Amino acid sequence: MGIHFVRVDRVLDPSVNPVEPEVLLYEPDENGKLRLVGVEYVVLDEDQDVGTPNADPPSLLGVPFDGPMPGHHPGEPVHYDLHVWVWQHNPEGMYEPWNPSVQCPPAET
Repeated sequence: MGIHFVRVDRVLDPSVNPVEPEVLLYEPDENGKLRLVGVEYVVLDEDQDVGTPNADPPSLLGVPFDGPMPGHHPGEPVHYDLHVWVWQHNPEGMYEPWNPSVQCPPAET
């Protein structure tokens, strides 16, 4: 998925704005310089129930978000998200969560 830069203020805003994504996705090159490869839109789940989608799940330009899903990190709430691989072709599809063309070094713990 690349390296995520999150705007928490946008995540807390329930609106979806195509020109203000909540997350920017970057891939490091061989010199460690980051290159923008995509964006991610995030909408918090109103009822915080992983098993029960909202009556009106979010979508962007007619593309439904994935979810609801549990947070990916401790403290992250149940949410919907939509990845859009704008600057790096995804052979699986432009809106698929994982892009096998994006390579990142293993994360340090």
